[in-house]
Amino acid sequence: MLACALCLRTLLPGELYRVYRGERSREHLVCPLCEAEAAGLHWLRLDRALRRVPVHSLSRTVRPAA
Repeated sequence: MLACALCLRTLLPGELYRVYRGERSREHLVCPLCEAEAAGLHWLRLDRALRRVPVHSLSRTVRPAA
């Protein structure tokens, strides 16, 4: 399970995020809503492209409807 490093919200499958480098060169996942705050903390954005939370198959946990 992935969460935004700033707002601590759990990121949903398929949701977008970016990777930033913060204090002590640690990498942090940041949701699009918190990117301005990450910039305000002088975190360095590591990539330009948005990434997506992986979507795994739910076929083992969800039963088909009748």
